[in-house]
Amino acid sequence: MMKPRHAAALALVGWYLMIPPIGAHRTIHDDAPISSWRIESSYDKAAECEEGRSAWKRTTLDEAKNLHLAIKESDTELVLMDFKLGVCVATDDPRLKSPVQFNLH
Repeated sequence: MMKPRHAAALALVGWYLMIPPIGAHRTIHDDAPISSWRIESSYDKAAECEEGRSAWKRTTLDEAKNLHLAIKESDTELVLMDFKLGVCVATDDPRLKSPVQFNLH
């Protein structure tokens, strides 16, 4: 049986959909510390984050296909790789101790 104190602590955990940083020469840095990844969106539950990740993946793919003629092919590939590497991370994950970057778009 879970003690109320532990249940309350678990209820405070949220989830971030995190995207790796893009550096110089349009390179995705998926090996960067998770604390330097940007937050694409936030959720209350892990399942909601995974659903959001799937929806974001579909939307990004559709946008990349629609924009394919308007942007360089390398940029389309960058967008597609970016969404493939997105992960859901608990807000209390110790790897987030460093400041995180919020996507303001």
